[in-house]
Amino acid sequence: MCKSLWIVGALITLLASAACAQDPGKQLRKAVIADDSAAFTALVASKAAVNRSNIDGVTPLMIAASLGKTKFVKGLIAAGATLDARTTKDGLTALIFAADFYHLDAVQILIEAGASVKATDKQEYSAIDYAIIPNKEEVSVPDTEKKIQADRARAVIKYLDSKGAVPKKGGPGTGSDVGGALGNLLAIGGQADLKDLVDRARQER
Repeated sequence: MCKSLWIVGALITLLASAACAQDPGKQLRKAVIADDSAAFTALVASKAAVNRSNIDGVTPLMIAASLGKTKFVKGLIAAGATLDARTTKDGLTALIFAADFYHLDAVQILIEAGASVKATDKQEYSAIDYAIIPNKEEVSVPDTEKKIQADRARAVIKYLDSKGAVPKKGGPGTGSDVGGALGNLLAIGGQADLKDLVDRARQER
């Protein structure tokens, strides 16, 4: 499982493209990326663009969640954004995006609004799996940054666990690796308070 590399490409494409007057969804997604509060407010007022996704099924809420832009996450939820909408290809939700990028505030806002911690992608990974399983592209990250990432991941994992999220059990590269992956996280960040979560993941396999 990777850090949703395709969404990064989608974000770049959105940034590079000009806004289309006939596509309020595209304008709204671009406003979120550009941190354009004025455009965002004007676009969500009509509610027409709130749940409009791109060709990959990526909604404005997913983008806001993946970037950790909580003011937009809150604004979209208030405007009626569908919390558990899924991407077309992988079935990712806004909560999965927020957890994958370790944005605790966004995770909390989504769950408090009613997003499901049990919602899974098409391979049955849930948000807690995305927060737990290390990503290959992070191997070359400096140790200081790894520590910061581990701290952020720990906070997201602990919160999701407190809300009843359970790591996937069984299956290649997923539940059978959860204990080891959590162990790696412990080693990177020295997170002794994750020991119970590690032990539980191993017991449930």
